[in-house]
Amino acid sequence: MKKRTLSLVLALAMCLGLAVPALAAEEPLTRLAFARLLVQYAKPEGGAAGELPSDCAGLSEEDKAAVTAVCGAGWMYGDGEGNFLPNETVSYTSAIPVIARILDPYQESSTMPKLPLDRPATDQEMEENTRLMLEWIEKMQARFYAPAWIFADVEVLYNKGVIQSVALEDWDAALPLDDAEDLLKAAFAGGEGVNLPGGASEPEQPTDPVTPPVTPPAAPAAADPTNDSLTADGVLQTPTVYKINGSNYFKIRDLAAILNGTGKQFSVGYDSQLQSVTATTGEGYTKLEGDLTGAPTGGQKTADPSNDAIYINGEKVEAEVYKIDGSNYFKLRDLGKALDFYVGWSQEAGVFLETDKPYSE
Repeated sequence: MKKRTLSLVLALAMCLGLAVPALAAEEPLTRLAFARLLVQYAKPEGGAAGELPSDCAGLSEEDKAAVTAVCGAGWMYGDGEGNFLPNETVSYTSAIPVIARILDPYQESSTMPKLPLDRPATDQEMEENTRLMLEWIEKMQARFYAPAWIFADVEVLYNKGVIQSVALEDWDAALPLDDAEDLLKAAFAGGEGVNLPGGASEPEQPTDPVTPPVTPPAAPAAADPTNDSLTADGVLQTPTVYKINGSNYFKIRDLAAILNGTGKQFSVGYDSQLQSVTATTGEGYTKLEGDLTGAPTGGQKTADPSNDAIYINGEKVEAEVYKIDGSNYFKLRDLGKALDFYVGWSQEAGVFLETDKPYSE
């Protein structure tokens, strides 16, 4: 927005025949300035302060506190020889992984294929993961043109709305101070999504009509963890379920894992350009590490309205979607109606679904 306003001012000055002053180059982001911004917006809490690097002894007390805070939180590191290098510039490839991993430490909002962490992967899982990873890398290259090692971090920020668009050619270029602040505002302070390069601005109107995301729920709601049982075709399952406004909400990936191998199986993907979850019926689903992990822990959480829509076989489906800890949660009956499986409840069985029966209100 700052750049757009400045452009308008310069254009007006030229039209009026006024002298246009020479512009200073954008101020690059230094490691010290980045530490200050991280403390201001991401607010490290609870971690022990790190030791003060030897090359920071001459800094102000406020700057010393910022450096030790980000080092203690594990967000930034020195050169391995006791130096923080406060005056070195920070590139896009240095800053984006830091912001993304503070926002989403386990990269849950990235679609990068993952292997199980609680046990050794089987040969079949390794082979399938390699295939899926190559497909994912190809998709990320076409979408972001970023270095491969930060694909997941860029996708996290894109899927969370921190980045709106990417047209960056030199990812190793110094990140301007204003753009870094815009990124952190978008990530942690409710600011506008950022267009890279160029900072926060009003998104351009698309030349082709794009289906808008589904209208989100009106306001955040309390999400209570529930131990309500779920059986599918008579088999007890262990999805992660929250009760929101009296209804049970499920992760769509849990449901895909439950229905895999049945006549109602479907695959799950994410279209970041449309901000949409995608499902394709008839395709198999590969269970991920975070699927079917059982009742949620940590007590009541806040369910935020999600702007993500859901497309099944390319058709948009109206559904009320909430986001909890970076994952989208859908009402089971909305998914049953869209995918045409029966959802029921009984005193004996609790909530159950049957894949050989059509959906019924």
